[in-house]
Amino acid sequence: FIPLFAAHLYLTNFRGGLVISDNEVAVSQLGVPETLIEQHGMISAEVVERMARGALTRFDTDLALATVGLARPPETEEKPVGLVYVALAWKKGARSKSYNWLASPAEIQSRTAKMALNLLRHHLRSLDPKPRDDPAPA
Repeated sequence: FIPLFAAHLYLTNFRGGLVISDNEVAVSQLGVPETLIEQHGMISAEVVERMARGALTRFDTDLALATVGLARPPETEEKPVGLVYVALAWKKGARSKSYNWLASPAEIQSRTAKMALNLLRHHLRSLDPKPRDDPAPA
């Protein structure tokens, strides 16, 4: 929930987003190579990082997040329900993390979104030139 009076603060920094549930859309909208999906599967670090890079380009932003995962069956031995990947891309690179949540589909989705935002938070803190523990200059 974003309070109406504060919505402009968020919208000036948010360029857009996509919800993709089909491999073909990831290929056409984010430039994920079909061969990458065939080689690693949609739910993989390689694909989620490419999705984040594709979003960075598509929306012409400084940072982009992407998530993929399996919140409900069917599952495979290699990719169980609860397996998720999140990625952050920026102009000079990308990084991803994975986790396997043992929870309901709604909880898996919620935890994954929080994990993505936490990855972004850690990246932004690493860019902060002034440590937060230092007192302000007099």
